[in-house]
Order: sequence, then structure tokens, then C-alpha cells
Amino acid sequence: MRATFVSVLAGLTLAAAQGIDIDAVLAASPVPTADVPVVFVTAKGEAPATASISSYIVSQAASSVAAAISADPTNANLDKRAASTTTCLPQPTGYGYVSNPDTAAQFLADPVFSSQAAAAPVPAGYTKIFENLNASSQAYGYLGYSTLKSYDTATCGGKCTKIKGCMAFNLYFERDPSVNPDSNDCANPPSVTQIKCVFWGGPVTKWNALNKGQFRRQFQVVIAGSNGYVNNSISLQAGYDPPIDLGAAAIDAPPDCSSHDTFLGSKLFTSGPFDANLCLTACSAQTVYNAANPPSDGTKPLTCQFFTTYLLYKNNLPVGQYCSLYSKSWPLQYATNKGMTYGKDVYTIGSSYAFVNSTSPGAPYYPCDVASATSVIEKSTYQPFCSTLLGYTPTVSTVTATVTSAPQRRRRSALESQGLVRRAEQATPYALATFAATAVTSACSLEVTPVTSAVLTTVTVTVAPNTGAVTTTTDAGTSTSTAAAAAAAAQTSVSMPAPGLDVLGQLFGGMIFGR
Repeated sequence: MRATFVSVLAGLTLAAAQGIDIDAVLAASPVPTADVPVVFVTAKGEAPATASISSYIVSQAASSVAAAISADPTNANLDKRAASTTTCLPQPTGYGYVSNPDTAAQFLADPVFSSQAAAAPVPAGYTKIFENLNASSQAYGYLGYSTLKSYDTATCGGKCTKIKGCMAFNLYFERDPSVNPDSNDCANPPSVTQIKCVFWGGPVTKWNALNKGQFRRQFQVVIAGSNGYVNNSISLQAGYDPPIDLGAAAIDAPPDCSSHDTFLGSKLFTSGPFDANLCLTACSAQTVYNAANPPSDGTKPLTCQFFTTYLLYKNNLPVGQYCSLYSKSWPLQYATNKGMTYGKDVYTIGSSYAFVNSTSPGAPYYPCDVASATSVIEKSTYQPFCSTLLGYTPTVSTVTATVTSAPQRRRRSALESQGLVRRAEQATPYALATFAATAVTSACSLEVTPVTSAVLTTVTVTVAPNTGAVTTTTDAGTSTSTAAAAAAAAQTSVSMPAPGLDVLGQLFGGMIFGR
């Protein structure tokens, strides 16, 4: 399974990256070319190769995807085909009917082929995409072929249904040589008519029906009565809701309500059939990777709960299967990405589906009400309110007042923490009153930082019994919390003339000292 990474597997990326990554597309391996044979016997004594089915093992493909998530992908080159060493070997007799005269032009114009293609029924579970073309498909994910004894869409469709990963089939008549024309002695032999049923892992379209035949020395291979059919269903994926058909578009998700990007990365596959399980495996592996490599800023790692997959086309030819991974699901209305133009090339999207995790469809990074309350706090500068609400007021003062106005009278008292008083008395700002208390508390916790230590301030006031002179001494503890606390800790001892009792009352918040 060849694959090309599109994203850096570190979790969050820029929102724009969820579009088609043209650099990764240009670097991807080309889609393998289908090898549907024209000559079926290439060695003496061998059986005719009248059928060939490519096996696709889902578990092996998924394992390779999971391994690739944590390793750089490698690109394998296509093997060169070995040259034939046979001459003029007889080929299978084929369908039986041969056009008269036996020429390529007559074969293409023969109504026997076109009438059968037009009358062929559509097999159950399939949709006819094109009819009676003089070309066969070059679609995505070649899975093999069979030769049939009759132009039978039901038989061809039944074979496709039984093949793992088969998404479409192409049924057509082909003018083939009766012997292998690999020598001047048989350069243009009489023809035979083969009926070919070809299986594909991606959809067939009239745009990818591009194979119009070839020359084998002087013999011309041509095609007639070509019909294409696509399976109406896509495989369900364990743990996910039934797929959402996005048509010819892909999700272009905005930031969530808390202004966080939900896009986790993408992957492009260029071989094998179209298989949503590849994207599911990549989604699960991305979650494991993110958990093992959390963000360095201490924020929580994101999990993959939603993915989309589609076939990417360049000028109507398949480039590969594209997967996009997200931390939350997005509805159909966000399927607005319909491709792009790069230079003279046009990239389009087809067979696009979205899958939502059945257990958890994902959620915004922060709940939407918390995000809204946070925005209000930032715009209205309510951080002081939040500090008090959460009990983050840094200074906790204990004041001991000793007043000696006569030998027989002495009073000690302590002031309450101003932070506790403000917390008990403050009202919720009007702009935050519409939010639930839990949302306000959560939003506040995102906007202010907890106090790590308190400031303890002791104030001692001494009134001389004879002269009335007042001495005030302030001793402060240590704080590591805020600038305000540091300022309070910087107070020093002061001396001042004897004030009246009204000044003392102002000093101590209205406390009255008596005799």
C-alpha cells in the first residue's frame, strides 16, 4: 500500500491546510496503470489468462496505514513488464460473433454490439453511468477482469459485488487477435471478439473511459458497446454512523465556536481500491499519536472523531484517495470545497463521503457558552471580577491594633481579608448575567491565573498614653502572585504625628477605638 503524507502529525495545523495540498499531490506516486490483457496466451502449453482478480486484504492495508502514521512513507516504483518470447500462439476463440468485413472500422460501427449494450438491464444495487462507448475505463483501483460468454450485466455485477473493494465495473466488446501478433508471419491475423468484465475500486465515468484500443503490430484492437456501472452502496465502518454522501465536494470546516481549528491532517493513497477503512485507521492512529505527543504548551491533545474521504481527480483522471481528519464532526452545509485549479490543471472531487464517530461526534475545544462568556470578559475587561469570583485576590491582611490611651484600656482586633469581603458582596456584571454560573466560572478560569501564595500584612498602631503620639508599623510577608501583591509587600514602617480618632477610623476601615 503506497501512501503520501499531507500533514505533519503533530495535531493542529492551519485551517487552510484542509484544502487540497498541491505540493503533496504533485509529489505522490502515480496511480498504477491497469493491465487488462489483449493477448491471453504467451507461452506454449499454458492455460489462457481469461480472468484475473486482484486480492485486497483490508487488515493488511489498515496495518500499513497505522505504521505509516509514525514513519515516513516510501514510494515504490512500478515493475517493468517482461517482454514476450512467443510467436503467433493461438488465443481463446472468444464470444463467437465476428464483424464482416473483419476490420476495426466495421467492428466500431457494428449494430450487433451497440444494440446489446443499449438493451442490457441495470443489475440490482448498481447505477448505469455510461452506455455504448467505444472506449473502456481507466478508473481508480484496478481489481482485475473476467471474460464472459455473453453480454451479461447481472453476472458481471455479481462478480463485482463478491470482490472486496469493488466499487464499479465496465462491460464491453473488444476486437482481439486470434493469434499473438508478435511476428511478421502473423502481423495482422483474423480477429476474435472477447466480452470483458473489468472491476474497479473507484467509480467509472465517461471522463475516465479513455482506452480506445491499441495496435499490436498491424492488428488494431478496438472497443465497442462499453457500459459502465457503479455500486450504489459504500461499506459501513465499525464504530461510525452510516456515511454521509457529500457528492462532488469536501468539507471546508471553519474554526469551532471557541476559535480553535478542528482539522488534524490529511493522507493521500495512490494504489488499491477506494476504501474508507484506510481513513478510519488513519483517524484512530492520529488519536494515538496525539496522545503520545501532546502539545508543548500544556493544552490537551485532540482526538480524531470525524473523517472525510474522496477521490481526487486531475483533469478527470484519478490522482488517488484523499482522507481528511477532524476533532469534531461538521454537517453537510460545510461541504463547499469543490476542488481547485493549479496552472493549467483542474483538480476536482468525486465519491466524497463523511463518517461520524458513533460514540462521540466530537466537540468544540471549549463549550460554546464558555467561549462566548470568555469573549465578553475579554472585551469588557472583567478580569478583576473573575479574580474575586474565583478567590484569586492576592492580599490577605491581618491587622492587629494596640491602642494605649490609658493604662486600664486595651483592645485588639483583626480585619477581615478584603478579598473575602469583595467576593461575598460583588454582583455579577450585567453582560455575564445571561450565562449559567458554571459557564462564567469556567470562562473566568481561562482568563485569570490562580494565586500561588498569599501576602500576610501585620499593622501595629501604638498611641502613647501621655503625649498622644501615634506610631504605625507595617510588616509584610512574601508573595509570588501579582504585581499588586508585590506592591503591598513593599510597605515599610512609618511614623506620623498624633491624628484624631477620625483619621484612625479611616486607617482601619471605620473601626472605633474607645476608652
